[in-house]
Amino acid sequence: MRGFGFALIGIAIAGGLGFSLIPKASKALVGGIAGLAILAGITLVFSDRITEVTISGVGSIKAARIQSEEDALAIADIRDDLESLASENESLKEASGKAAALLAELEGISGFQSTVLAADSDSRIAWDQLYTWAEDLDYPYHSEATEAWKRIARDHSQAFFSSGFQVPWKEGLNPATLTLDDLLVIYGEAPVDLRPALIEFISKREDIPRKERMSFMIDIITKDSSIRALEYAARHFFQAADLKMGPMNVPAILQWWSENAAQIQD
Repeated sequence: MRGFGFALIGIAIAGGLGFSLIPKASKALVGGIAGLAILAGITLVFSDRITEVTISGVGSIKAARIQSEEDALAIADIRDDLESLASENESLKEASGKAAALLAELEGISGFQSTVLAADSDSRIAWDQLYTWAEDLDYPYHSEATEAWKRIARDHSQAFFSSGFQVPWKEGLNPATLTLDDLLVIYGEAPVDLRPALIEFISKREDIPRKERMSFMIDIITKDSSIRALEYAARHFFQAADLKMGPMNVPAILQWWSENAAQIQD
């Protein structure tokens, strides 16, 4: 179905260009038929992920729940073809403009949904982007971004969380002899799935000054690429600081640290 959709779009573009060169051809008819074929082709391309979308200037159509990367490339290709339509045929240009508007809408949906998927897959960058969109009242999917950001925050703010992790240290290594600098190197090289275990291990190393352990947690809270690492760093930071607040409330955590770090005794 997707292949037929692409073929239909290509035929519409090529046919529109060809017929527009025929002197006696009705430009309005050519433009109308080509425009409908383009829109139909776009719908077929995304028919396996169909959903109702209302587009300004085009109306309510069956658009798509986008597969992020693959469909983004398809949209870009179609848009490039549309931009090459013959400038002499005003009706065809109008149809092309409507199709281009549809593609722009689909591209926006693609970007939003791929960001949600990335955030659900533990991407801190994507989660922060959702927050940026949630704060932007002009963003078309402002409400959806707000709900997605809050949902992920709730998922990482449950009352109960896993603990008692075991770090798979190298055979013969005594982890108790590792300095904080050693542990920072190991953490930087560790896979994402191992980060909560390392965070927990460092938080329990009472031979390392408390302020240094807390500073390590703050670094993770500030810039780690993993949402789960952020959650666990915040939870262990609260234990060291004897605080009770939401682990995903990053601004409040950082404000507390800036106001109290100087007074912390090791």
